[in-house]
Amino acid sequence: KGVDLKDGANKIRIEVFNADGTVATQLNRVVNYAGTAVRGEIVPELSLLVADGKTRPVIAVRLFDRAGNKSRQGAVGAFRVNSPYRSWWEVEFDRKNEIVAVGSREPVYRVGPGGIAMIELEPTTQAGEAKITLNFDNRRGVTHLAKRTAARLDTGGIC
Repeated sequence: KGVDLKDGANKIRIEVFNADGTVATQLNRVVNYAGTAVRGEIVPELSLLVADGKTRPVIAVRLFDRAGNKSRQGAVGAFRVNSPYRSWWEVEFDRKNEIVAVGSREPVYRVGPGGIAMIELEPTTQAGEAKITLNFDNRRGVTHLAKRTAARLDTGGIC
């Protein structure tokens, strides 16, 4: 079985015993467990901010927990993209049969390595500022904290 971890720093002490019951060695570690994301920032060097009508723009967002640690890989959250842009998630969902769809119909991101979520947009020729609203839930699920961030899409000289 596993060890229950709380958000933040967790001190773990392991004692290895000899056959006679004496302590052979003792290991002490601090394991940082990232909590729910409360802040995000765009990572321009990992983003693909193009508006060529063929390529899916990708906005890389690094997410942080309340303690300032990077969000853990595999965590998910909801987001919205302001018009005239659409998330690729919305494009894919529009192609599916809504009658058999279950669960949330809100675009979601999944955190990857380094606390980074890659948010894909529908290909567009519309250059401009793509505004993204990231929704962060607290543990009680009562209040919702939304943070807005923006990235500038560029045609790269294509008119």
